[in-house]
This record gives sequence, C-alpha cells and structure tokens, in this order.
Amino acid sequence: MEKALAYQKYDYKFVGGTGGHSGVHGGVILPESLRWLWRGWDQEKS
Repeated sequence: MEKALAYQKYDYKFVGGTGGHSGVHGGVILPESLRWLWRGWDQEKS
C-alpha cells in the first residue's frame, strides 16, 4: 500500500507496527495520526 500511495504521489504517513491490524496499534497512534491529518487546517488558503 505504501508503494502505491508513493507512486501516485499521495500525501501520506506510514507508521508500521507489530501485531497486524489491531485496535492496540491504532489506539496508540491515533492522537498523532489525528494531529498529522488535521495539520494546517486553520491556515488561510491563498
């Protein structure tokens, strides 16, 4: 998935972990993920 996103030049951030798709990993990275997702939302567009 990461290579496909990079190939299409998407703005993404890959955060790997252990244990596959689980709520544990998602819960740990959720706060930082939301900060990254919403970065710059209040900046004026030019």
